[in-house]
Amino acid sequence: MLMLASAEDPLAERYIPAVRQAGYDYAEISLSKLYGLEEGALWAYRDAFGRAGLPTEAFNDGMPPFLCVLGDKSAEAAWQAYIDRAVQLAKFFGVSTITTSAPHSYNAQPGVVWEKGGKQQYAAFLRRFSQACAPEGITIAIEPICRREKGFVNRIAQALELIGLVGADNLKLVPDLFHMRMEGEDASCLPALVRDGRIAHLHYSDAEERGFPCSARKALYLNELQPVLDAGFAGRISVEAVPKHPLADIASAFDAISFCKAKKGCG
Repeated sequence: MLMLASAEDPLAERYIPAVRQAGYDYAEISLSKLYGLEEGALWAYRDAFGRAGLPTEAFNDGMPPFLCVLGDKSAEAAWQAYIDRAVQLAKFFGVSTITTSAPHSYNAQPGVVWEKGGKQQYAAFLRRFSQACAPEGITIAIEPICRREKGFVNRIAQALELIGLVGADNLKLVPDLFHMRMEGEDASCLPALVRDGRIAHLHYSDAEERGFPCSARKALYLNELQPVLDAGFAGRISVEAVPKHPLADIASAFDAISFCKAKKGCG
């Protein structure tokens, strides 16, 4: 739902019925945009999914632009309030996976250097976050994002290093094929990570302009995704793409990758 949103419809609520009608069996919604909403608006949004019969199983956008997590003690003082709110919202919406990038440059105070303290500080944040999520059955999935988006973690190996520093069973990886393409990373690394139990979730888009998958290019998606599914991936696949014609794109994307539904519950 994140990339279906607009200034007029920041939660993409108008598209909820169309997503369900197209055949999708869950929705991924924005934690960042829900974070500051009043209780009435949260109930209304959840009810819209309930009326459509569409579960909200995953959060996206888990590193809000207003959250500064790296820096001095004042940054660390904000950690617990964010963690408490994120867990509360996940429970309210029935979310079992929170996907999030590592911090962007704007999530850090001036002077923070990732390799000289920033990485270790974020690992401490994730350790606390994962400990709060574990009793609720919530997985945190780290998404490497391309350098042009100014994130500190851009490649799969960097995310795996971070996960290793934290050492939490419910901290895993969410590869985004768009970001991997932008970084020149080969998707052939993914099946081994699936077999090792490292991947909790996938974000997917067409390679051309980060567009919605379309029926005409289904063979290309099969070539890219089938090895991951054959390796035993049983998590969720979210379409994270830029729509040109949202209603048509929603339906076409489902048709293009609906083979996933037959693969151990993928959606």
